[in-house]
Order: sequence, then structure tokens, then C-alpha cells
Amino acid sequence: MGRGSRLGLFDLVAADIGDEQSLEQSLSTFSSHMKNIIEIVEAADAGLLVLLDEVGAGTDPKEGAALSQAILEELETRRATFVATTHLGALKALAFGNSTFLNGSFEFDEENLRPTYKLRLGVPGQSKAIAVASRLGLSESLVARAKSLMGDDTGVDLLIKDLTEKMASLNAQEEENLRQSQELAAQSERMQRQEAELKGYKEKLMGEERSKLLSEFEAAKKLVSETVKELQRSPSLKKAEKARQDLEIIKSELKWKETDKKRLIVQATPEFKPGAAVRHLALNQIGSVLSVDGEQLLIQLGSLKVKARPAEIEAVAGSKLKEQRRSLRGRNSQGQFSEKFSEKFSGQFKDVSEPISVFVRTSVNTLDLRGKRVDEALQLSESFVDSCVLARISPFMIIHGHGTGAVKQAVRSLLSEGRYKIKFRPGELYEGGDGVTVIEIN
Repeated sequence: MGRGSRLGLFDLVAADIGDEQSLEQSLSTFSSHMKNIIEIVEAADAGLLVLLDEVGAGTDPKEGAALSQAILEELETRRATFVATTHLGALKALAFGNSTFLNGSFEFDEENLRPTYKLRLGVPGQSKAIAVASRLGLSESLVARAKSLMGDDTGVDLLIKDLTEKMASLNAQEEENLRQSQELAAQSERMQRQEAELKGYKEKLMGEERSKLLSEFEAAKKLVSETVKELQRSPSLKKAEKARQDLEIIKSELKWKETDKKRLIVQATPEFKPGAAVRHLALNQIGSVLSVDGEQLLIQLGSLKVKARPAEIEAVAGSKLKEQRRSLRGRNSQGQFSEKFSEKFSGQFKDVSEPISVFVRTSVNTLDLRGKRVDEALQLSESFVDSCVLARISPFMIIHGHGTGAVKQAVRSLLSEGRYKIKFRPGELYEGGDGVTVIEIN
């Protein structure tokens, strides 16, 4: 029984099987069968399963077929379930005119003269009497005579022959589909094995490459550390540039990709005119445009004049510029100091398009506040940070020492006000630890 099969339950099973002819009761084969069938038909209902063997046999085939059809139709009307076997050709045609009936037959192997017990639903069977007689040794003349007496195949015989051929073709196709399905399954299994092998090989290669890169990285890290120590012992811009070149060589050898610079996506670049109020994005300061030369703008930010590109500024309301100017008036003296400080160091600052990878203390990027009072330290720090941000020097350092911590706290409070787009941190141990603050431009 295959998957999906269903088994019916019945109240009663009635069967007419075998030959119950009796000389004492004057019953012929046909009569004995008919007596049983009459009782079965009278008792037939939806809960009855009827089994009829060779229905309509024992009498004239034409009459037997007609009588059998009438009996089967009556059982169908009474909604009984029945299985009937027959050799009557006319009865086999019943299923082709009434969809309630279904033909079925067992396949027969003519070569070995034995049934294969393969059930073929929808295909009526053939008696194969002449073929069996011939295989059993009946003379060829008698076989030929029997075939001539049979005449041409009837409509039912032709239909059975056609259905048999189609069934054989379908079986062959089914076997071919099964073969292809098995072949595809085997191919899929081979591909899965190959995929697993490739995955293992890939992981092995990645592990080896990872170990190699880690080894190279450790060597490069050691070289960087030695370079930093050498620069800390005797700092100079010449050595710093040499260190930067060495680091570029290391990056190239390790095949590191440089981080792409952030690009500002501007939907429509505004047209700035002299006198327009703008905000410098990097400095987070509001000023006014003094002049425009193509893509280069000269901007007044308090006491400082700054060059910038349109992508580095944004337009703001004029009221914000007035507010900032009022705020700056209260810090005029500090602003004058900032301007003097900027002028003092302006010759030493240069635009650095690419920050040095290793921080080296110089007079340009380092401010020493040790020994200064808080108010003086704040003025120097503000001017120093303004100058470094404008010159794009990053990173830069403020040395405030430890002391009471007042100068350190004041400096870091200034850096935390949000005036600049920067980030800062205490120095590393080799940089001076918490006695210094290292600032980087975002």
C-alpha cells in the first residue's frame, strides 16, 4: 500500500465467487451465480461491499453481458461499492460510457505465460486465449484458423490495444524520469561534496593568509613603535616627514586601502556674494563673505580672514551674524590677543593636506601652558586652537601639566564648548599622559 492510500470501512461484505452448481438442486453454473446475485442486489446499500467473480458467465455471452450491465447499474444506483471480474468484451465498454465505473486489469507476461501482478487502472484486460494456446503448443494451423474465425478486432479490442500501448509508453517515460531524477540527485550530492571541499580549502587559505598578514602587521607595528620612540627622543619636521614616508611604504606593502575622504554631496551649490552671512563648517564660526574669486571665497570670521570653498561653508541668516558680533565685542581684548598670536605664528603654519600619521611635538603643533594662570592659559589656548584649525594642523597638543588641575580643567572645558568640530583626548603615556591634551580635527 502506497503513501496516500485510503482504506474503506463497510458494514457488510457480500461475495459471489466460485462454482456452486448442484445436480441435487438442479442448479447450473449460471443459476447458482444468479441465485447469489439476486440476494446481494436485494440487500445492497451504501454500507455494502460486493465482490462478483466472472459476472454474467455460464450463459450466452451477449445475454450474459446485458444482464451483468443491468445488475451493476442497479448496484451503483443503490450506492453499493463493488468489484466485478469478467471476460465479456461488451461489459468492458461500460466504463467508457459511465464515469462511475472504472476499468482495471493485471498485466500479463506473454513470453513467460504468467501475470506480473501489476495493476493497471483505466485499462481493461485482454483474455489472450489464442496467444496462450499457441505458447502451450497448439499447432500453428489451428491457431491461424482460430484467428481467422475471430475476424478483425472489435472496437473494444482496438481500444484495449491502444490503451495498452499508451500505458507502455507512459511506463517507459516514467522509468526515464526516475532515472534522470536519480542522476540529478547523484549530481547534486557530488556538487555538495565539492562545495564542502572548496569551502574547507578556502578556509584553509584564509587562515594561512590571515597568519601571514598578522605576522606582517606585527613587524610593521614594531617598526612604527621604534619610529615613534626615535621621534620622541629627538623631534624634528624632517624626521617626521621621513616617518610619514616610511609609514606609506608599510601601508603599500601591507596593501592597506586608504580611507576614502568624505565628500560633501551638494544638491545645488548656492551662489555666495560679498556681504553674505555664512557659517564655516569646520570652524563652526559665522562670518561674512569679503570677496569671491571663482571657487575661492575670502571670509571674515571675527578678526580673522579665511579662504574657503563653497562646499566648506553654508548660508545663514544675517541676524545670526549680528548676534555673534555682539558676543565678540565683549571679548574684544581677547580677540586682539588672538589676532596678534595668529600673526606671530602665521609664518610657521602651512596647509597640511594629509595629516602626519605619527604625532611629533614641534613649536607649530604644541602649546606649553605650564606656569600660566588660568585666564592667561585660556586666551593662549583659544588663539592656538583657532590658528591650528585654520591651518588644518592635526593632531596638535596643549601641555598643561598636572599641578592643581585648574588649567587642565579650564582647557578641556574650552574644547568641550562645541565651537570647533574637533575631538580630544589625554595623551598616551609616551606623549605625556594626563599632563597633556591631544586634539584632532574631525
